[in-house]
Amino acid sequence: MKRLVLIAMLSVGVLAKAQTFDAGGNGPAVAMDAVDRFNYLGKPVAHYGLGWYSEAMSIPPYMYMSGFAGIKLFTWGEARMIIDGSGKVGIGTLNPESKLHLQDGSVFIKTLRAGSNSEYPLISGTQAVNGTSGHAGIYLYEDGSGGFGQASGLAFKVSVNDASPATALLIKANGNIGIGTDTPNEKLSVNGKIRAKEIKVEATNWPDYVFEEGYKVGKLEELESYIKANKHLPDMPAAREIATNGLELGEMVRLQQQKIEELTLHLIDKDKALKKVELENTQLKAKQVEQDTAIKKMIERIDKIELKKP
Repeated sequence: MKRLVLIAMLSVGVLAKAQTFDAGGNGPAVAMDAVDRFNYLGKPVAHYGLGWYSEAMSIPPYMYMSGFAGIKLFTWGEARMIIDGSGKVGIGTLNPESKLHLQDGSVFIKTLRAGSNSEYPLISGTQAVNGTSGHAGIYLYEDGSGGFGQASGLAFKVSVNDASPATALLIKANGNIGIGTDTPNEKLSVNGKIRAKEIKVEATNWPDYVFEEGYKVGKLEELESYIKANKHLPDMPAAREIATNGLELGEMVRLQQQKIEELTLHLIDKDKALKKVELENTQLKAKQVEQDTAIKKMIERIDKIELKKP
């Protein structure tokens, strides 16, 4: 017959005696002990608590409450989890720094996909984020920009092998997002190349006004003088300005469209002028043919007159 030993420990420091009852078997196999104090990890201070053991286990697990009003859970003689006196929970650490502190491990959360009985990872990590081998994980950091009572940003960091984490993406308190940069000055600042199937830019004041009656295109002579003096088209930013401030895609496309439409008007005017010249040339050629014909006839008459002379 197996015997189970149950011992109750009073919270005032009064210890109850053990009670034994049979549950079948040939000897005590499992017991709960609140009478004896125990030490762990070589600490000189004895701890009161609850422990259970089995003859098949060389080191029994324990759960105890110590003088600092916390709870520790042990397996195989090692503390695995702690709830300290302030309510902080530590897994893998005996000194939790937050309400839930997980150390030397990763988190794997699985969820059911809609319409399926299979589980899929929601948040997962395959290795600890600190170590000498390649590792994966999620680093979330406060970016350190906020003082007392001030909002700060959120940094997502990654690392390669055992290198120090580097910021891959930063969300500032003002909503600006930086990829590859710690100082995003726009809603999205990217230090690198972007590849996309399509980019749509909202634009206003599209230059259809160029084709309105009364729009002054300007003379090409004036445009030539401006280009010689400034080395760029009117209304267009200079190279130095682009190098300093970057290129505003929407505004640049609008300005280029304006120049295309102005160039179209110049081409239309030049085409009209060219057709006028072509018409004049055609008329001149016709007159030239008439004159040549008249001169030829006149020469023929003169030749006949000369032949009739004695």
